[in-house]
Amino acid sequence: MKKSANRPFFPLLKELKALSDESRFLIVDLLLRRDYCVKALAREIKISEPAVSQHLKILRDAGLVYGTKKGCYIHYKVNRGVLTLLSERIQSWSEQTREETSQQNHAKDRACY
Repeated sequence: MKKSANRPFFPLLKELKALSDESRFLIVDLLLRRDYCVKALAREIKISEPAVSQHLKILRDAGLVYGTKKGCYIHYKVNRGVLTLLSERIQSWSEQTREETSQQNHAKDRACY
């Protein structure tokens, strides 16, 4: 399938790809509950701190999380606005695809008569 900016789901790909990894999904799930630093996230999901940092970089690049410095640590939070927008885009894509498919199927049904 050819990549195209004309496809309605194209803007979703970066965020969805970032969430497609189980560890990153767990990180987002934890961050939805409260802020965490890398050390606490590593302890919570039982992976190394460097691995958590790499996952956070991918999530940051997708705009899903951000960090604020508190003392010696950076505490990470979920960018709830991006998650809300992602949810709205998925809903819109679903509705648009259903409508387009319904129209196409209706046209095909008429062609059979």
